[in-house]
Amino acid sequence: MPYVEASVRSRQLVEAARVTYVFKSKEMLLRAVIEDVTAEIAEVLKSSPDTGRGLEYAIRQGLDRFWATLVEEQEGLQIIQYELTIYALRTPGLESLARWQYDRYARIVAAWCQEAASHAGETCAVPFDTLARVLVAGIDGLILQYVCDPDMTRARGDLEAVTEMVISLASPAPAPGRRLGGRAS
Repeated sequence: MPYVEASVRSRQLVEAARVTYVFKSKEMLLRAVIEDVTAEIAEVLKSSPDTGRGLEYAIRQGLDRFWATLVEEQEGLQIIQYELTIYALRTPGLESLARWQYDRYARIVAAWCQEAASHAGETCAVPFDTLARVLVAGIDGLILQYVCDPDMTRARGDLEAVTEMVISLASPAPAPGRRLGGRAS
């Protein structure tokens, strides 16, 4: 982290503290931060290559883009997300915020996977909400390992393994009656 002069840092802290007066409670502030982070995740997934190429392609490209953009380039963001989760779980009255945070992650991923399958005329072997929760859990574990020990080679290999497991779980297939290469499936 670059050095910031104390007088500048002091002003930045005061300006950041003023934000708390915009929100009526800590919960509202934390919810706004989580919404911002989940919006960033959704944007990365939505900006991934063509979802019309199918669920397998979307999962491969989306996870790769997510990892490169939000993990490798923003390791601090991942730590903040864990800190918000732990803070919510340990603070009486805020426990539901952690549940809401992970529900948002899963809903974003489920909608993205469902869109990819739908655009390609595919089915998924498991419900999309199940696929999303498994995908989030797998990536969450990889991220935690990576922030503890940022070994890029190991992390990328493990990401590929999780990607293969998720694709295997999804087992995308043409929807009944869908034509592939001019033949009915």
